Amino acid sequence: MVAPSVAGAQSPTTATLVVTKVVEGPAPAGTAFTVEVECTTGTAPVDLSTLTFAADGGSQDLEVLTDITADCFVSETDDGGAASVTYAAGSSSGGCNVSSVNDRTLVEIDAGQECGVVITNTFSEPEPPPPPPPTPPIEPPPAAVPQVVQPSFTG
Repeated sequence: MVAPSVAGAQSPTTATLVVTKVVEGPAPAGTAFTVEVECTTGTAPVDLSTLTFAADGGSQDLEVLTDITADCFVSETDDGGAASVTYAAGSSSGGCNVSSVNDRTLVEIDAGQECGVVITNTFSEPEPPPPPPPTPPIEPPPAAVPQVVQPSFTG
């Protein structure tokens, strides 16, 4: 993002926001996670970035234009069907604050600093299939019925 120059104004600098996606448990094949990052500063306009992560997660760095401090709201817009999603502070070089505000995560970054946020999606283990029904016992053949046989004499 490039901000216009203003005579006598301090020249903007950058900060780095590191967004890390962690996936716990088996995510369905082909799952993609979408994260929106909306950053503002006192003098710079809003910068909106959309990040996409594959089913195995990963990290992406965003350069944030700021004059003194940038406020970046981070929210996952597609959680891939996760049972739960949590946000936490990641690694930081200082000059960083991570907090929750109205179901979004606010990351405050000072100019020239690096700040991280970790989004963890937890998937439940799939339920195992039910066991097959037991094999019915083999019925013994019916008992033989005794028969009375009369000898036949022919002679």
